[in-house]
Amino acid sequence: MLPERKVMANVLSTISSLALADPSFDTPNKIDLLLGAEVYGQILLEGLIRGSPSQLIAQNTRLGWILSGQVGEINQSETCHNTIVTLHSTSTLTDENTILKKFWDLEAEPKGVNDKVYLTPEEQKCEEIFKGTTKRDESGRYIVHMPFRSSDPAYIVQDRDKEGSVYLPHHAVIRNERSTTKLRIVFDASCVGSNGVSLNHDLMVGPRLQPELRHIIMRWRCESICLVADIIKMYRQIRVCNDHTDFQRILWRENPDVKIQVLRHLRVTFGTSSAPYLAVRSLQQLAQDEGAEFPLAKNRVLSDFYMDDLMTGCQTIEEGVETYKQISEMLKRGGFQLQKWASNNKVLLKLIEDGQQISQTQGNMELKTDAISKILGLSWDKDNDEFAYTIQLNELDLPVTKRKVISDIARLFDPLGWLAPIIITAKVFIQRIWMTGIEWDAELPAHLLKEWLDFRKNLSNLIKFRLPRWINSSKENQVVAPRIRRGGICSHY
Repeated sequence: MLPERKVMANVLSTISSLALADPSFDTPNKIDLLLGAEVYGQILLEGLIRGSPSQLIAQNTRLGWILSGQVGEINQSETCHNTIVTLHSTSTLTDENTILKKFWDLEAEPKGVNDKVYLTPEEQKCEEIFKGTTKRDESGRYIVHMPFRSSDPAYIVQDRDKEGSVYLPHHAVIRNERSTTKLRIVFDASCVGSNGVSLNHDLMVGPRLQPELRHIIMRWRCESICLVADIIKMYRQIRVCNDHTDFQRILWRENPDVKIQVLRHLRVTFGTSSAPYLAVRSLQQLAQDEGAEFPLAKNRVLSDFYMDDLMTGCQTIEEGVETYKQISEMLKRGGFQLQKWASNNKVLLKLIEDGQQISQTQGNMELKTDAISKILGLSWDKDNDEFAYTIQLNELDLPVTKRKVISDIARLFDPLGWLAPIIITAKVFIQRIWMTGIEWDAELPAHLLKEWLDFRKNLSNLIKFRLPRWINSSKENQVVAPRIRRGGICSHY
């Protein structure tokens, strides 16, 4: 609302008769339109009326006359509190720098399966907080503390009232391609408050706990029978301790006709930087706490989960049924439930079908990687038990600029190097673009533009690529802790 309260302005008599852009400028009302500073000069017209220093100034514009100047002293006995709360915002694609970084990280030298992991001091502190504070309620569900960097996180609160709290902005993300949860509410814990800091500013991210996706897929290929499922609303199954729920407040109402409510999130919240760590760490703690009773489940929970997705396997149907029973029962004890079960073996799937949520997805199932949208994604054809690549090329957006090309290349997903010739070609193309010295939003030179359009068109042929998931291994011919070595020939000329 502007102004905050009705004002008494000293207006020249000549101004009062003008056609004002805002005739009720002195009365509080909603803002109809915000114009950027770059537009201001374009709407100005000739005409400026001045009075004494205590009187308003009138400037003629294409929208009418606008007023500026002093409106008198505010009554000091009145208190004024400015509170700006962002409830909804639009969701855009991740910026190019983040996408490109993930592309290079994926293509970097992979860590070995058995490489020792060293924790940073902050990661060690995060682990100490989890081990020292995590409890389970009477139902077995985990109760966690948010891992703050500071011992007293009170400085991040946006309103220093008696309770000290943080209000999280939120917006909806709609994914029509999802078979279950098509709408997800995302909370922006990185939003900076009036004090210049955000909730995520003081939350530790925690160490990486799960194996790399490429390692999970390599193990998955060793099992003749595969089994896939995911955890229903994984974050929501973990409670946040009562002392920290005020850091997860939101403003909410079901419709515009009801009063706004102040709510607290009692569970781990999507959008907080510590959420992935707390979710995965709780799942792995469950495996440690209950693993003695469920040996088949323990190893698979620790090794075969990628976030909330289970990608495991077995050699016999009997082993598959027992694995399913143990994992389901063990996760149930921690408040987790698996859904969308899928397998390449229809007999096994039939045995576990009763009372379970079986995947209804026909054909290929896309393998989860991260939140970044992809042009080239890896999927699993469960009917034929093959890997395939999905191509998601958007309509060509002209003009073709350096920014658009880099953004497209960075979304090529090839975790196991099966498409190395294509990825290398894309990398070389990035180098050639950089050598031209053109700006991010400059159109490609003609010779590079033609090459890029040809490359982009040929990507569609990758839908023909197929690779068997199972590598025909068995328990007898699997080697314990195999070491994969790469060789190559270099020539100098």
